Order: sequence, then structure tokens, then C-alpha cells
Amino acid sequence: MKIPNLFKFREGNHPEAVKPFLDHLEDLRWVIIKMALALGIAMAIAFLFRSQLAQMMQAPLSSLDPNLVRTLVSFGVADSMTISFQLAFYAGIVMRSRF
Repeated sequence: MKIPNLFKFREGNHPEAVKPFLDHLEDLRWVIIKMALALGIAMAIAFLFRSQLAQMMQAPLSSLDPNLVRTLVSFGVADSMTISFQLAFYAGIVMRSRF
């Protein structure tokens, strides 16, 4: 038995229906690369609008009491940057799933 035949997991009457296992892995690899690129682009766009996104996230607090927004505090040195990256990441996921 040849090694390339080992990775063929289905046989059929139609030659288009037969696809070796490694071809499926190649397809999966390209889908993952395309998804990562799309997420990266959407995340970069969302990062450009991070102040507007933060204001949108703070809008429910300011509708309750405008003083609540002023009491939000970040305790760590890099917390504001980490929050910006997380917000851009989640907004990128939402943008990617919408388009």
C-alpha cells in the first residue's frame, strides 16, 4: 500500500468528490489564515476608533448617573492599553461576523 493512498479516506464514483486528507488540511489551513487576516484588519480598524467604542460602552453608565463614568479607574500601569486591545479584539470579532 502506498503512503499517498493511506490518506485517501473516501472513494466515490465522482472524481470531484474524492479528496485526500492532506488536501482537506490544506483547505483548513487557508481558511484559518484568511480568518486571522480578516480579524486582524477588523481589529486594526476597531483600534482606530477605540475612544468612540469606549464611549459607547460607557453610555449606559452615564445614562444612570453622569458621575459614574468619572469614577472608573484603571489600577495597573498597562490597564488602559490592555482594555483598548481587548475592546478592539471583541469589536473586530463582531465586525468580522457581520461582514
